Amino acid sequence: MKFNSSHEFLAEIYWNDLYDIETENNWIGMNRVVNAKLALELMKKPDGEGKFIIKINDNFAEWNNNTYIIEYGNGECTVKTTDANADIEATEHALMQMILGVYDFKHIIYRNDVKVNGNLDILKKAFYKKPILITDHF
Repeated sequence: MKFNSSHEFLAEIYWNDLYDIETENNWIGMNRVVNAKLALELMKKPDGEGKFIIKINDNFAEWNNNTYIIEYGNGECTVKTTDANADIEATEHALMQMILGVYDFKHIIYRNDVKVNGNLDILKKAFYKKPILITDHF
């Protein structure tokens, strides 16, 4: 028996004996952050006020290679470049998954292209798993 699974589908909840069941995720698209500053401005932020600093290492769009400070609160958000030490460092691939919320942050930090340096509580709130559906075919 084979099932296509989303991140919300947990087979072990429905079946106790999983020896003959396989699950898989089907990825039928590609996403890329072309403008990191704008993507960071537009991403959903946690409730309340806060700030974090992220360093982007983008091998595709070198104009994104920067360290950004993101400050948010009261429905407002500012994103500026900074020379400060980053709370998190990530490649463009990890950044896309973090912004879209493909995985929970507790899983993202195990990627070999992500390095967390501090401010863990805010980062967990900023980069959380989200229900996503992208169907823009071109």
